[in-house]
Amino acid sequence: FLSRGVLFIDQRKRDQWHSLFYDIASNSKASDFLAGIRDTGLAEHVIHSASGQNIKAHKDELINLCDVSDFFARLAVQLNDRMAGFTQSDIRYEQQVVELRLEDDGTVSSLGADRQVIARSRYAVMACGADEKPLLELRSLAVRLEAEFLCSESLLRQQEDEKLQQQIAAGQKIMVIGGAHSAFSVLDYLLRHYGSILQEGQIVLLVRSPVRLYHDSVENCQQFSPMADLSRTDASSGEVNRYSGLRGDARKVYLDIVAGREPRVNIVNREHFSPEQPGSVGSVIQATGYQARFPVVTDAGGNILELSRHHGNLSLTSDFNVQTSTGSTLIPLFALGLGCFNASDRHFIATGEVPVGVNIYQANDAHRIFQSISDHQVNTEVSPA
Repeated sequence: FLSRGVLFIDQRKRDQWHSLFYDIASNSKASDFLAGIRDTGLAEHVIHSASGQNIKAHKDELINLCDVSDFFARLAVQLNDRMAGFTQSDIRYEQQVVELRLEDDGTVSSLGADRQVIARSRYAVMACGADEKPLLELRSLAVRLEAEFLCSESLLRQQEDEKLQQQIAAGQKIMVIGGAHSAFSVLDYLLRHYGSILQEGQIVLLVRSPVRLYHDSVENCQQFSPMADLSRTDASSGEVNRYSGLRGDARKVYLDIVAGREPRVNIVNREHFSPEQPGSVGSVIQATGYQARFPVVTDAGGNILELSRHHGNLSLTSDFNVQTSTGSTLIPLFALGLGCFNASDRHFIATGEVPVGVNIYQANDAHRIFQSISDHQVNTEVSPA
């Protein structure tokens, strides 16, 4: 493929490869981050580096994402260096694709913010990750409370430490909004970094719905809670809340709070929340999760195509092709990662639970896209680009 022509378009700068640099534990086993990466070939040196061996040594455990970030930064450097030897392939940094235009000749144009064509290709794969988009209602809450508004991303990247230290030391409350992994990871971060100066009830967590925990089996779940909701049971593995449930440190924080072992945190249902006095809250932290980001897809005339969605996710074919809302398959266009729903994913169909994860280790999905492009190339005698 590199010989025939592959172009990566990356909105980051060349040296900004630490996309997973969050000071929290992963929400899946360390081995997931190595799934689909061979010990030989391009990744051989990185797999056998200290960061690769660290992940291997903890394969059945949760691992801090800073360690994972270091591993993938090294892998990115390796890929960048390797591609330098292929004149047909390239990585273009500091470019953001905002529109994919399907041309009449079957090619795809990738357009930047200035609507200029960055590249034209035979196929395009949308693997764009996600953003933590600030919610207007939570910004408004912060304004009413005369508090700082933060998103969990900057906090977990250790960019708000000085500000939070001052607020907590001054006795101001810290309010966290959310009820899943992001929110409890924020709580874990706050307790680890400021535990010695936090007072009783100084952290308030506002939740909207019951908190879900991960369980490795239905039996384990029922022992923990006989009335538990089992609707999100994975038929193949038997796991309950496989993608949406709390694990590891985040799970422990929740259990400590509800058992009364963690008095520094109060959990309050948002329906029963009574607004604090203005000035008593230092920061309102949005930790409601991430929203997938995809460029707009248009036809050759620039008209926006309405894409098929399922539970808010892009509805893809079994080959990970994007579809229009009318059911047409867009052969040259694929999607991968958060915000996607694949028609062959029985777990999603049965439970509605979104299979989340970083694009990097969705190896089976990537393989299917690779195979589909390869097969189409052979059948149509065109080279991928």
